Amino acid sequence: MGKAGAWRTGVTCGFFLVAALPLSAQETAKFSIDRFEIVGNSLLSADDIARRIAPYTGPGKVYGDVQKALEAVEAAYRERGFGAVQVTVPEQEITQGVVRLDVVEAKIRTIAVNGNAHFDEANILGSLPSLALDTTPNARILSEQVQLANENPAKKVDVVLAQGEQDDELDLRIDVKDQKPWSGFLTSDNTGNLSTGRDRSGFVLQHANLFDRDQVGTLSYTTSLEHPDRTKVFGASYRLPIYALGDSMDVIVGKSDVAAATATTVAGPLQFSGKGMVYGLRYNHILPRRGEYSHRFVFGIDQREFDNSCTLNGQAVCGSGGADITLRPVSVTYTGQFDHPGRTSLFSLSAATNLPGGKNARQEDFTLNRTNAKAGYTVFRGNLSHTQSFARDWQFRVLAAGQYTQDALVAGEQFGMAGSTAVRGFNERAVTADRGYYGTVELYSPDLAASAKLGGNLRLLGFYDHAAGSFNQFAPGVYSAAHISSAGVGFRYSMGQKLALRGDLARVTDSGPKDTALEGSWRGHVGMVIGF
Repeated sequence: MGKAGAWRTGVTCGFFLVAALPLSAQETAKFSIDRFEIVGNSLLSADDIARRIAPYTGPGKVYGDVQKALEAVEAAYRERGFGAVQVTVPEQEITQGVVRLDVVEAKIRTIAVNGNAHFDEANILGSLPSLALDTTPNARILSEQVQLANENPAKKVDVVLAQGEQDDELDLRIDVKDQKPWSGFLTSDNTGNLSTGRDRSGFVLQHANLFDRDQVGTLSYTTSLEHPDRTKVFGASYRLPIYALGDSMDVIVGKSDVAAATATTVAGPLQFSGKGMVYGLRYNHILPRRGEYSHRFVFGIDQREFDNSCTLNGQAVCGSGGADITLRPVSVTYTGQFDHPGRTSLFSLSAATNLPGGKNARQEDFTLNRTNAKAGYTVFRGNLSHTQSFARDWQFRVLAAGQYTQDALVAGEQFGMAGSTAVRGFNERAVTADRGYYGTVELYSPDLAASAKLGGNLRLLGFYDHAAGSFNQFAPGVYSAAHISSAGVGFRYSMGQKLALRGDLARVTDSGPKDTALEGSWRGHVGMVIGF
């Protein structure tokens, strides 16, 4: 960015002739630099700049030391996010060992907003508060604000800077792609069970610009069309972007009322039911983007209230099987995403510990729910996803997740190894463990929609799933460790945001514990989302 100008000096006749000498002679001509005079700086502290260029002062310096000082000043601006600042060496005479460096802190002259149809200009500018006329843009802060703005499901922004008519002027353009803030979805899948209905069907309503401040409110309801009286799950969430900080907050509330199962005994039918409330608070701290790598910390606290019941002919029985329990975990999660043409990688690492105390949350409540369960448990979790594209549009995908703890956990915190999002071919959470992992490899075909004369995107896939886990301080009669696996084929079809279909047919290759699935059995997993 910086350009050295012509040099003149009246200190000695020999140095005055430096500009006319070959480059090699200029680099070897020596002179004394007592200090650098920085002209035009208003964004950085003078002490910080002086500290960075101090190594290039003193006797016996050469032109290369001046260039290094210039680069050090430029680096100081870049580290602070001011990439549009230029540093130059003006034509000058060196007197009394002083070298002048000119700083041009280009300022925004114009701001243009283009392409917005559903979000007004004030809203777009409000989501990028660091941009203002007659100010020098900070790329680091702006990057965080753009990331946060683009998390809104109804709008995406891109900021383009261009040199103005003068060296110290910038023309800024904000390109917007948006859609109506209201959206809705109908959902259906077969993640249920025989007792409560095989299907899980529902709807989601969302508004992505409440109060014209990009605040996102979401409501959802899930039931079973087969047995609507046995499954009722409500959900609500609210996202509050904090553009001044480049962060956001999430508030989550959920209510579940599910008649879980019925077991036949010699004394009559044993009825299990599960009700519960979930409250959650998240603070998302977006970290500065590093090239193609974006990352953040998420700090959270939840309260999960499980109101269980187990009755025999109307009388409460079962001991721990019907014990109510309340969990209050606090967590910190680090997530990262690397985007590159042809490949994308995502991962997360988290640690959570429970805060015991209060109704249904004391140690005796945990002991009643499960022998040796620890109220102040700690658990670590990790997730990984990598998608790689190859020639002729083939794709390869790897998924992995794991959980580690040294504590005995209640059911709500155990690691689910089986189901449509883990090892396919099993019922949801048919196999759990205190600690464990699962991994998936998938191979996707090229997009077949065009050849099938369909709109949208259609890919076929083959997959292999495997999981293993174990319990800490397991009880007699319960498996201490398990491993399961399956293989199969499937498809994925999407048509923009209007329709998404998925289907997997899995064959169990390792059935694991008794009564979970038969080895060699087949199970299909299907799902549908319709947008409106």
